[in-house]
Amino acid sequence: MAMKAAVVSSYGATPVCAEFREPEPKRGDVLIEVEAASITQLVRAQVAGRHYSMGAATHPPPFVAGAEGVGRTPDGRRVYFGFPAYPFGAMAGRAVVPADMIAPLPDGLDPARAAALVNPAMSSWAALTRRAHMRNGETVWVLGATGASGGLAIEIARSLGAGRIVAFGRGTARAPALIDRGADEVITLEGDDLAARVTAAAKSAPPDVVLDYIWGPPATALMSGLLKAHISNACRWVQIGAVAGDPTHVPAGLLRATPIALMGSGIGSVPTAELVVAIGEALRVADRLTIDFTTAPLDDVAAVWNSKQRTVLTMV
Repeated sequence: MAMKAAVVSSYGATPVCAEFREPEPKRGDVLIEVEAASITQLVRAQVAGRHYSMGAATHPPPFVAGAEGVGRTPDGRRVYFGFPAYPFGAMAGRAVVPADMIAPLPDGLDPARAAALVNPAMSSWAALTRRAHMRNGETVWVLGATGASGGLAIEIARSLGAGRIVAFGRGTARAPALIDRGADEVITLEGDDLAARVTAAAKSAPPDVVLDYIWGPPATALMSGLLKAHISNACRWVQIGAVAGDPTHVPAGLLRATPIALMGSGIGSVPTAELVVAIGEALRVADRLTIDFTTAPLDDVAAVWNSKQRTVLTMV
């Protein structure tokens, strides 16, 4: 039998709504009737062949796009699901996932809102709880706070007990909104004196955790500033995204002269089953989180694929 799906015919091509064979669950799998799946930067990068988790050698086209979504199990449970079995992605009428790749949705949580939240919320929730192991009252810096995931990171850090949150982002006009979301201080990334401003901030209240969504030159400036501040606390720098480019320059002295630890958070550095558990935890505080999104039917996937607005595809 066939189902409607967002089909990728070749890497770099825009997915189109077309018929694709239905997945067949194996022992230990769960068949999901998909309700919604979000078009995320992760999925766009996978389809473009630019993400380390997929490639022509291991995942040849055609395949169905989508790394995660929300839907119902055969017994009617409403769940988040992640990492469906290739070549069956989440953007289809049905998907199959191992039993440990699902997490329950809280009662009353709209499926489209859940689908919009899971990817950006997971990035900071997993980074703080599985990689940095943030403790109550610690100081968290968010590099890239004006992005959707970075903005959510402020709210999530606060919900997990951060004592002080410093937001780094572009555009001073956005500072009041970041304060409203829970930041104690906002530092603009613009200007040639960023490293000096970082040094001053770190001397006043050094970060215990840095959530880095942008990497590139801004990360270099922050690291240089931390080195000049001579921080002595065990700061954990968690690399999550690289929208400002890759690589960055890591001062050798930073690693020798401070107890800073550099690490990443994402698919591979956190086991997939743990990522799913982390998403389930984040969804339990969904009523405290802010996300802007729009919806579109699966039929319109090609038209909305490159939309600048976060878009959730609805299957029913």
